[in-house]
Amino acid sequence: MQRPAGLDPNFFVDQGLKDKEEEEALLSSRGEEGAAAALGYKTAALAHFREGGPWDAQRLGGSYHPEFVDYSTVAIGLYAAANGMTREEILAAEDVVARGSAFKGQILDKTYTHLPVRNIQNTDLGYWLYQSSRVAGTSKP
Repeated sequence: MQRPAGLDPNFFVDQGLKDKEEEEALLSSRGEEGAAAALGYKTAALAHFREGGPWDAQRLGGSYHPEFVDYSTVAIGLYAAANGMTREEILAAEDVVARGSAFKGQILDKTYTHLPVRNIQNTDLGYWLYQSSRVAGTSKP
């Protein structure tokens, strides 16, 4: 599996952990208003993965890079696992975003019907890499 030089897997773990801290701070600070703020924060953070976003590994510099397709969903799994999202939460979010996408020649999942099985497997790989500590956040002094 190939990955772009500028999107190290540790970055996604670091970002997931950082965003989790921010979301927890928002949740604990202002009751219902804090919950709404935390949800808005999480939604904005996940938008970084959208097509053309800064974390979209398969479309860097405005060009499509098929060699990074698998890595892009591994990165989503790494981020979501570090952020404390459940597998079901992130796959449901991926499924919503994938509506209207054309995955020609790929087998779609039976539960997340807009996602290729390949995407599910790569997201799961990201979770496994994080949960097994094979990819961890970078330690900061």
